[in-house]
Amino acid sequence: MGMAASQARLLTITARIHDIEYKAQCLQNAKILLSQLEDEAYQKFLAAQEGREVITIKSGGASIGMNASNYAQFYGAGLKDRDNNPYISESILQKYKSSGGDVNKFIESMGVTDQSDYRYQNYKNMFDWISSNGGENIGVISNENANDSEWLATAIASGWTLAGLNTPFPLDSNFTIKNDPGAEFNYQVDYQPDKEAVAKASAEYEATLRKVDRKEKMYDTELAKLESERNALTTEYDSIKKVIEDNIERTFGIFS
Repeated sequence: MGMAASQARLLTITARIHDIEYKAQCLQNAKILLSQLEDEAYQKFLAAQEGREVITIKSGGASIGMNASNYAQFYGAGLKDRDNNPYISESILQKYKSSGGDVNKFIESMGVTDQSDYRYQNYKNMFDWISSNGGENIGVISNENANDSEWLATAIASGWTLAGLNTPFPLDSNFTIKNDPGAEFNYQVDYQPDKEAVAKASAEYEATLRKVDRKEKMYDTELAKLESERNALTTEYDSIKKVIEDNIERTFGIFS
């Protein structure tokens, strides 16, 4: 092989080796993305297993699901959505509007006239909470949703939060309302996994694992081919380079 032809072949081999290395890097990046896809599916699976918050209250020993309406009445506050916007039930907001800004009138509309009633301070807190969070322009939860414990559980699972739990209410360390002449109310949080959501997340995770495994094998096969080709080209490159170096050495030997 002549010098010019050898040099041309070296350039061709070098270009091909660079092309192989670029393709191999792309495949390695694709494998990294596959691992991220697998991790995301696993995180969804774990999230589904964690379940959702279900808030309940106990009255006289019996448990009932807590909804947005009775939460507001027990704790004097409402809810906040994922963007931290405040909400109160439609019926409570209507009583607030009808009060014309008079806190006592609002409390009376809630059925309380005696200031010694433990609910009096709660409703005063509620009035203040609505006023400080937009007044009549506060967000509204429909009466249907406000009285549905399942709606509240779903809202909390999607990122809504209960407002006012850190506000001083007449509660003891067990969230039992003190000075209640009729019953004992307890607040508790349970976690109930959604079986349907867990099954769906599990199926999606298994499908993702199979997909990742197939693609990883395909990428590994392609990487092995590229590596074999690169090794062959490297060997050829070294061989041609040695031939060129030997030719140069012989040529200079003639003139020495």
